[in-house]
Amino acid sequence: MTAPVDDPIIDALDRRGLGAPAELLIDTHRPLAPLMDDAITFLDPILRPLLGTRLRTIRSWLRPTSAPDDRKAGDTTGAG
Repeated sequence: MTAPVDDPIIDALDRRGLGAPAELLIDTHRPLAPLMDDAITFLDPILRPLLGTRLRTIRSWLRPTSAPDDRKAGDTTGAG
């Protein structure tokens, strides 16, 4: 993986030698991330009881790192 993260899923994939294929899969599906995020928002009432806190982790994976919507509340300058 590109950054050292303490995540049991990433650790399990690396132990099995699937770190690089998983990263490739995530990077190739990056253009679909906004659509998948909308789908998760729509399915949230169903997915939240099934996935619990893992749903928040999945949503963080789908969110871009520098989205314009990530500004602090009340900040109108865009200097998040």
